[in-house]
Amino acid sequence: MGIQALGYELAWQRGLTSYYYNAQTGACVEVVTSDGRYSSVRMLNSAVCTDGRPA
Repeated sequence: MGIQALGYELAWQRGLTSYYYNAQTGACVEVVTSDGRYSSVRMLNSAVCTDGRPA
């Protein structure tokens, strides 16, 4: 089951790091992939997904 099946949509990505946003819950998730698998998943402030990219 991928993160999109949980209601998240890709907000933006940079390299192997993707940011997903769930508009229904307001949750923002940072997902880092390695060898085609999730290697790190972190919940972030929703502003990261909705207001723009961090520097």
